[in-house]
Amino acid sequence: MKGWFLVLFLIITAGGSVLSAAAFFYIAKSQSKFVKILVFALCTLVIAIGVRFYEETYYSFYDMSYIKGLQYAAMAGLDWLITWFALLPLVIVGTAVAFIKRHGKRGGVHKVHSVDTGRRRFLKRAVLVPVGAGLVTTFGLTDGNACVVTERQTLTFKSLPAELDGYIIGHISDMHVGVFLGPDDLGRAIDKVAENNADILVITGDLADEMCLVPECGDVLAGKVSRFRDGIYFCYGNHEYFHDVQYVTTMLKNAGVHILRNEGVVVRPQRFPGQAFFLAATDYSFAKTREAFERQAKEFTKQALRGRPQDMFAVLLAHHPDFFDPAAVAGVSLVLSGHTHGGQLVFAAPVASLKYAYLRGLYRQGDTYCYVNRGTGHWLPLRIGCSREITIHTLHTV
Repeated sequence: MKGWFLVLFLIITAGGSVLSAAAFFYIAKSQSKFVKILVFALCTLVIAIGVRFYEETYYSFYDMSYIKGLQYAAMAGLDWLITWFALLPLVIVGTAVAFIKRHGKRGGVHKVHSVDTGRRRFLKRAVLVPVGAGLVTTFGLTDGNACVVTERQTLTFKSLPAELDGYIIGHISDMHVGVFLGPDDLGRAIDKVAENNADILVITGDLADEMCLVPECGDVLAGKVSRFRDGIYFCYGNHEYFHDVQYVTTMLKNAGVHILRNEGVVVRPQRFPGQAFFLAATDYSFAKTREAFERQAKEFTKQALRGRPQDMFAVLLAHHPDFFDPAAVAGVSLVLSGHTHGGQLVFAAPVASLKYAYLRGLYRQGDTYCYVNRGTGHWLPLRIGCSREITIHTLHTV
């Protein structure tokens, strides 16, 4: 996260955290609650400023020996902000209930509540709410940052030549190398793909967010290209354009990575002499309206497939999964995408699905498959029930 997006995120989470704490102290009938709210607000402000400082000035100390300590401190700060913000709906309901109980009337007489054994028991249990939420958030942050799983997909196609049966495509996406995941994490992800005997590696965009780490990413990629018989291919995501697309492009070319932008190539697999398939990729669309996006997606897909030999098995890389629709119409057999991060939180999937028709996993339209990678990385490390992934696609003929 950078710039105004980061500032807005911190304002919302910090403000929500203070409101949550204020409501919690009200529900608990805490003594000196105004002082406690003030102290909480000051601590939250310091945390928000610290997180912003870490993310915005990372480039100035990323190579220092203490960088891991700062990373853990930033994650702890996010833990605080997200935990208390997430409690806001619950404490709002609790505040309403507490207010009604304290100010409700029966027969014109105000209810009087004393601090008894039952209330003390309630307070002890109430403390468990933020503690429990904090533990869940802590798990989501630490596991989300540390764990990357290998998803294996076995896909069958009528259009795949029998001689290409068993071809393996490795797929990573949305690595977002930056303040929480570094070039070494990129290297480990690529190694995992190579260990699964992938013939080719495809990267569907959003490789790096911190430009100071781009040279190291280049070193990692250059050292891994030889592990894939048919090379490494890349398509652009939105974050390449958010930062410095030319800088990233130069790095990728120098590392020996093939970049496809609204174009395609005929790949001749080394493991299957005499065979070939068409690999294409689209650019990212920044169209402002749904109608404009659909038009541009159709046009980009058409451009990408322009050099495709007639009836040749085709794979399309597209950062945004909504390119699946025009690709299916165009007769592409397999679309590989990312962008959505799978929603990152399993319970957020219903909301995320309102924006993304294809959120994560495998989809099918007729004879066309689309796989949406959940993201091999992230820019916000919180993940619950939606781990980072590398994907191994093994292709078979019917």
